Amino acid sequence: DMQQAIQLLSRGGNVGRSNAGVAECLMRIKEIDAQAQVEQCKLSESGMTERQRIVEEQRSKRFDCLAEVIQASVREGAVTTRQAISARAEVSKQTIKGNVQIEESRLKAQSSSNLWQWAMLTFVFTASMGVRIRHASQRSSLVRRLFHAL
Repeated sequence: DMQQAIQLLSRGGNVGRSNAGVAECLMRIKEIDAQAQVEQCKLSESGMTERQRIVEEQRSKRFDCLAEVIQASVREGAVTTRQAISARAEVSKQTIKGNVQIEESRLKAQSSSNLWQWAMLTFVFTASMGVRIRHASQRSSLVRRLFHAL
């Protein structure tokens, strides 16, 4: 339609009403074309806006999921750290308990050994005293006999 109107005007045919009608049509066509371009821009911009909104919503959802994962990781890390500390404390406690039992056993063994040593010393001392007393009484009777014999 537009090309036909342009051809009509360029030929300069019927200058009366047809020129005015053609000019009116051309104006209306340009107006409709401008409105169509405006609508195309609006649709393009609203489409871009909608795509951007969707992208941002998805990004927000991903960041929310990431934040939840990080929070869970931190929580579990704290639980693991507490368990490790408790385990170390329990190991230290058991080590100390074991060392105390070892030391007690060593002291008992040493004291029973000392007791045995004291018992042996007492027995040896008593036995040697008994032998000395017998030897002394034998010597004294020997000395008495010799003294009487003189």
